[in-house]
This record gives sequence, structure tokens and C-alpha cells, in this order.
Amino acid sequence: MNDPALSRSVCREAASATHEFNMVVLELYRASREVPFQNFQEHALLTVKARVPFDSAWWGMSSPRSIQRPHLHHCDARIVEDYQSLLDRDFFRAALIDQPGKTINLADLVSRARYLRTPLYRQLGRRYGMEWMLGTLLVEPVSGLYEIVTLWRHGARRPFTEDERRIKERLMPHLAEAYRINRLIHLLGESRPMPMAWALLDEHGHLRELSPAFVHLLREEWPGWRGDRLPETFPSPARLRASRTMAWRTVSVSVAERGGFLFLTARRASAIDKLGAREREVALRYARGQTHAAIATALGIAPGTVRNHIARCYKHLAVNNKVELSRRLQDDLP
Repeated sequence: MNDPALSRSVCREAASATHEFNMVVLELYRASREVPFQNFQEHALLTVKARVPFDSAWWGMSSPRSIQRPHLHHCDARIVEDYQSLLDRDFFRAALIDQPGKTINLADLVSRARYLRTPLYRQLGRRYGMEWMLGTLLVEPVSGLYEIVTLWRHGARRPFTEDERRIKERLMPHLAEAYRINRLIHLLGESRPMPMAWALLDEHGHLRELSPAFVHLLREEWPGWRGDRLPETFPSPARLRASRTMAWRTVSVSVAERGGFLFLTARRASAIDKLGAREREVALRYARGQTHAAIATALGIAPGTVRNHIARCYKHLAVNNKVELSRRLQDDLP
């Protein structure tokens, strides 16, 4: 027979668990708006820790063949360098890649005795306290980058439970989305209105965030481009930082700094992108109706130099007069 009192108790426990979960989710989205970008991942992990206790954690982005600098919670930073040599032999990471979106409990994947004999434990786990772990991998749908959050417990007698695995699996999409919102608010907030085609590039050349429109434009110029890094014809991040605008056959990319990242905006290449910086300035002024003398005075150059610039603009843009020049530049005039 059913026990009404027991049923009511189970319902209360379920309602309490649901309430606690909802409070964690609400806190993640509140923090995404209010916590500074450089502090968000740590704040988010501490929020999760109140619901799923753990000792240390790894939260990072990676491509199939390489890892980026992750955020580490209570973990020695040397783990990143030590892990590189184990990347291809990490059976736990391979399981995450095979089942994106699913949180995997080490205890469900391999026996304790077998785990202790693996290179992962002998070379890394024993040193950094990776006795038990919960991991989840999400695939960024545009770039194909992996976002991985792994929690570790250091005590050999403290495995994660199935309830904790399910909670982390439900929380992972919220963690990723709250972090994305945080990046947009705190790093891109200066751009109003937001451009359609944009990307965030870190100092190692990894694309951390990008819009579908950015991917679409770059794939028109480089059809085989994947999206976790910029095409090979782009300058290095250091050289990009010193640049303002670059143009190719079909796409033009502008560069600005945002909180340690490079903020790239892309648009279709236009007539004006075929001109050098000085030629562009002269052409725009001439198309607006300024005389050779006025342009020369404004730019501090000789009128003859202005005429030479205009002649080169005619040649580059395949036009013969001022009216045709104005028409070619129309889309670029403010």
C-alpha cells in the first residue's frame, strides 16, 4: 500500500531540491550581469560548489588537438603544462568528447583499481588530487570549440554520487550561457549598436567567441576555414593588436582591444578597402566636394600630392571622374 506520509515527504524533498537548483541558476544569471568578467568563473564555480561540493576544478576552452589556458579553482597552475603530454591518452577527455552535453562520473567509466593504474592517475591524478571527477563538455555550435568544466574531489573515499552527476549535467548549459552573457556585457558593452559579424580573440590566437555572421563572411573568403583560429593569412595577435583594418578580396576586418581580448568586426569588402589609408582619406574628402587646395591644407600635403592620390584612386577603383568616384564610395561615406 502507498504511504501518504512517505509520499508527502518525497514530494517535499523534491520541491526543496528543485528550489535549491533554481536558486543556483538564478545566481548564475545575476552574476553574469553584475560580476566583473575577470571574476566571473570563480564566482560561478563557488556557486555550483554550494550545491555539488568539490575540492578543485578546471574550466576551459579547447580545440580537438589543443587546450587553451583554463580557469583553475584551487589547483596548481603547473597542471596545464603537465597535462599537455597526456592529451592524447586521456580516456576521460575522450569520453567527454564522445558524449557532449553528458556529465560523466569517473566512477561510472572505470573501476577505482583500474583508474589507479592509468597514466592519467600516475602522472597527473596522484600529484594534483584527482581522485574522483565529474566532467561535462559542450561543443560551441559555430566554432566547434570545446567548453569543459571538470570538478575534482581529493579524498579517495569521497566519490561523486549519481544525484550530483545529474545536477551538474543540468547546470552545465547555464554555466556556459551565463559566462557568454558575462563576456558580452563586460567586454563588448562599449560597442553600441553591436555589429552583426564579430569575434573575440585571445592572446594565443584562439577565437573565444564569434557570431554566425562572422563565420559566414570569413568562409566566403576562406571556404575551408573551421573557426577555432583565424585563417593562416591573418597576422599574429601581436601584429593584429597594432592594426586597425585589414582587407582581402571579399572581407574587411577591423580590430579593437576589449579587456585583454581583441574585438574583431567583419564586413564585406567594399571599394574603399582597395585604397591605402592616405588614398582613402583623400578620396573621401574629394567625394564630399572638397577642392584639391582644401584637402592639401587639411592634411598638410601639397596640392600636387593630392592630385597624385586622386589619380591612383581612379586607377584602383576603375573610375574616370568625380561622379563615378562618389558613386563607388557611396556605401562608405558617413
